[in-house]
Amino acid sequence: DMHEHASELLQWVKRLKTKRNEVVLLHIMGAKELEFDYKGQLIFEDLELGTKLKVDTKQAKQQYLAALNAKIDTVRQELLSKNIGYELFKMNDPIADTLKLFLKKRGRLL
Repeated sequence: DMHEHASELLQWVKRLKTKRNEVVLLHIMGAKELEFDYKGQLIFEDLELGTKLKVDTKQAKQQYLAALNAKIDTVRQELLSKNIGYELFKMNDPIADTLKLFLKKRGRLL
């Protein structure tokens, strides 16, 4: 997961970039993860540690989205500063349409 191991992943991706090749990170996230579209009280469980956290989704949504957007922006800026492309995709969007838009946008940059 990019959020859990961001520094390790970013270091690895940066090593791929050289003067002779192009690197683009395609970040795929689910709609629930991007929008935090949950209602009421939920219990989230860390599948690795087994710990559980009870969350009031109404209270947590704004804080979660602010932290998520800040993290995504930090990752994007760090990659762009190393001339590494970054594109965020929603998992539930039609992949063919999404890739066409990405390739069209990329074609304009070349």
